[in-house]
Amino acid sequence: MNKWMKCCIVLALLFVMPSYAFAMNQFEPFVPMLMSFLFIVVLFLVFREVVCWYWKINVRIELLTEIRDLLKNQAK
Repeated sequence: MNKWMKCCIVLALLFVMPSYAFAMNQFEPFVPMLMSFLFIVVLFLVFREVVCWYWKINVRIELLTEIRDLLKNQAK
């Protein structure tokens, strides 16, 4: 499974689990808070990945690492 499919599965579970808890009348005070926190964390990770992809940050890091390694080898 690729990274996007895993993110979609996690997001689907985050939408299904709170509705299941409310349907079963299990109104624990911490469950909605916990689900909200998890949802926010997952959204942050997904949007972070999208921003890194859009601005090609991961590619830049790889190129800079390669340049650093080549300069170290050249200096020896």
